[in-house]
Amino acid sequence: MKVKTYILPAILLWILFAVPHGFAADKYYLLKKGASAWDNGRLDDAIFSYEQYIDTHPATIGIYPESYWNRKQYHLRNLLIAYKNLVEIYRQTGDHATESMRLDQLETLQSQGELSAKNRYQAGWILLKHERDDAAAAIFESIVAQQCRAYNPNHNKVLLRSCSKLVEIYQKKGESENLARLLLTLGNHFPTQDFDPRDLYRLAILYINCGSNDEGKKLLDKIAAEDDFNPSSPYIHARMDAYGRLIELAHQKDKAALPASRSGSEVEKWIVHLSQHYNYEDLPPNAAYRLALKYLNCDRTDEGLQLLEHLSKGHDKGAAGRRALFLLGRVAQSRENWDDAIGYFETYINRYPDPPFFALKAYSNMIDAYWSKEGDLDLAREDARLLADIVNQIADYETQLNLARDLKWKGMDQLAHATFSLGASEAEKQARKNAGTYQELRIHWLLTKYAQAIELFDIAEKNGKKALTLARRLDPKNSGRFHDKRERAEYIESQIYLWMARIYETQGRYNEAEPMLRSFMHKYPNDREIGYAGYALGQVLEKLGRSRDAADTYSAVSHGMWKQKAHTRLLELSSDTSL
Repeated sequence: MKVKTYILPAILLWILFAVPHGFAADKYYLLKKGASAWDNGRLDDAIFSYEQYIDTHPATIGIYPESYWNRKQYHLRNLLIAYKNLVEIYRQTGDHATESMRLDQLETLQSQGELSAKNRYQAGWILLKHERDDAAAAIFESIVAQQCRAYNPNHNKVLLRSCSKLVEIYQKKGESENLARLLLTLGNHFPTQDFDPRDLYRLAILYINCGSNDEGKKLLDKIAAEDDFNPSSPYIHARMDAYGRLIELAHQKDKAALPASRSGSEVEKWIVHLSQHYNYEDLPPNAAYRLALKYLNCDRTDEGLQLLEHLSKGHDKGAAGRRALFLLGRVAQSRENWDDAIGYFETYINRYPDPPFFALKAYSNMIDAYWSKEGDLDLAREDARLLADIVNQIADYETQLNLARDLKWKGMDQLAHATFSLGASEAEKQARKNAGTYQELRIHWLLTKYAQAIELFDIAEKNGKKALTLARRLDPKNSGRFHDKRERAEYIESQIYLWMARIYETQGRYNEAEPMLRSFMHKYPNDREIGYAGYALGQVLEKLGRSRDAADTYSAVSHGMWKQKAHTRLLELSSDTSL
């Protein structure tokens, strides 16, 4: 018993003192749990995890494991992330009292002097976002003051970010004296030779935003004058942005001055300089897109459109290419080039049906272009309502596919294709959601039906093949999941055989059309379409040069109107060939 008496206090002492120092420096798993819960909309769970993380953090409880000191600023950064997310959730849920309490704690944390310059900036940013402007300004000012006392070139980026936030605060509060003092501090204390082009650009924009255009332009000139014209440079984005701003400033100057010839303007000087040193095709897509925007805004439309066309074709898989294509449509619209606008928006919708928000914006613009092009556009009232329903995301995908076919019949091919793309995008999402079910089979059947009706044969063929693969599971030995809808699935399969044959025949792929028709006739000899299938097979065999086989096929047609057609064709063959 005495042994046990001594062991128990020892365990307690170990728990109290040894264990905290042996644990991880912070409970990072709680931070991850909080983020996961927030992403999935479980706000109560997120709050619980974030509060647990904050309230057990070494910097909060004052107990520091040895491992904490090795990565102290990393652990403090994690603590700031927890504060940032937690107070944002409190704001969203309307719990402003607890939000305020946690922000008070954050102010206390940063006032203890433990945070690095980067982490102090993050604390200031959180406070500013939650409208504690004075506390945030004090933090940003302390970062600037620290750089003045002990300049560290490694802290230039956080210095510039702090200055940008101070400009935002001073301008919001109308504190022009503080703003002037800040600009004087920047000019007197920080050697720009230590700034890389990205930092120089940020500083230049800061001056311009404060109305000091001349100071900003000097820095932009310095960036543009550097002789590193490598498009793969890590600073290429800063250089292109600098050129864009210089063009913008020159354009503003030209507009304010007396009219002058374009060739003599400063805008032209920078455009020529750019074209001499850079091949637009080598520029990073995002940098080229921003430059195109500057051209358009500065009335250099031809240069802007040239860049946008390059992006829309050469970088169509990326965000810059997508934005460029949409903008080409908008520019064409603004210039009343309705056919071009319709073409661009049609391409956009067909290429980028997702995300639907932007695809529907393109669709709405496309409809506007149609109406503007044809003031007396004869759209039935029901069609007009359905178009509006699609834009408002009310019409379901079957309605959209059906409308696409109707628009095709009315000769509005581009609007039909765009309408089909929107419906097909939603249909494919539903097919993935219902994989392996009768619903998936039906969706592929619908896509085959409507795609071949508007002559999108590649899409029709792809979905037809998927539908046939699913329908073959109706075999007695593996019909399982389709058993209760077997008759409907068989009807779908029969239709797909005929549609696939029609697609192949239209494309001159007669060797592929033949087995589709034979499969239909073999599996569905009593179908009401059997006469059509026999006549169609005879036509295919003729085109394959197999006249005798065609004649035999025509002879076997014995149903409906197709019997007479087959008989007529048989007589024509008999007179033309020796059968």
